[in-house]
Amino acid sequence: MKTIIIIFIIATLTSFANHKYIIECNSKLLDISLDSAMSQLGTIELTNNNDGTVQKYLDLFNLKRASYCSAGQYWSFFVAAKYLRMNLEQIPIKKTAVAADMFNHGKKNGILTHYKPEKHDLIFWKMRKSYHGHVERVSKVIRAGWVITIGFNSNKRDINGNHIEGVFLQKRNIYHPLGRKKILGIIGFRRI
Repeated sequence: MKTIIIIFIIATLTSFANHKYIIECNSKLLDISLDSAMSQLGTIELTNNNDGTVQKYLDLFNLKRASYCSAGQYWSFFVAAKYLRMNLEQIPIKKTAVAADMFNHGKKNGILTHYKPEKHDLIFWKMRKSYHGHVERVSKVIRAGWVITIGFNSNKRDINGNHIEGVFLQKRNIYHPLGRKKILGIIGFRRI
């Protein structure tokens, strides 16, 4: 019985994508973009329909009422670059509102490295045979694959138990799916 359980655990862990790619990023841009993302915590949608204050993330893409998880991550770098008066081409992640597209760009331009979470990493999930995905940024590493992330277009329950959508801290594991979304991988950053 122990052998079967061990085989099951190994098979489960190896079925997840454990790829991490490192791309270069200006050190100040990395830190200030995290501050920008953190400043958005508690921002909520007006009607739980990707609307209201969260529209500012989608405005960069001329979109309305669309998923904004990757738009919010890009927005954080955009705001930081503007603050630092940097050329927008120095933003290391792709300007896209599609999480899988952002991951694939990082994969193409990054260097494969050890699959270990670090502060600032972007964790990507994706549904099979679909473009639907999700991305969140690591703000704190705990242990055993557990991290605290900043999730744009994520959800939680308010004090009355009502489901609300917006920008929240989440506890995630780099080996676990997110609903029906499987781990796609991680994009990390090397400071320059």
